[in-house]
Amino acid sequence: MKKFIILFCMLFLICSCGKEETPTVQKVDCAGMEEMVNNGAILIDVRTSEEFKLGHLDSAANMDVENIATLLPETIEDKDVNIILYCKSGTRSAKAANTLIELGYKNVYDLGAMDKCA
Repeated sequence: MKKFIILFCMLFLICSCGKEETPTVQKVDCAGMEEMVNNGAILIDVRTSEEFKLGHLDSAANMDVENIATLLPETIEDKDVNIILYCKSGTRSAKAANTLIELGYKNVYDLGAMDKCA
């Protein structure tokens, strides 16, 4: 019985060692966003194109939250790149961030509401 328990424990350890942690959405503030963008991060406004035309943060691309799951993989194949998302209130950017994590992107940051950086 003792050998069985030791064997079971060893098997459990071997099986659990190779698992990677699932990435999570990270929060970023305005200063952090600016530094990251200066170092190559991609800034994405997830509001509608009409909202984007009314004003957006410098260097931001526009990908509506409803289409980001299709558009982003066509545009950005590197799933290790830093991606920062924002919107008007933070609701859509949080939704988009979770979508990107589900698609396998590993470095997803949520700035939240754009007004705090305007």
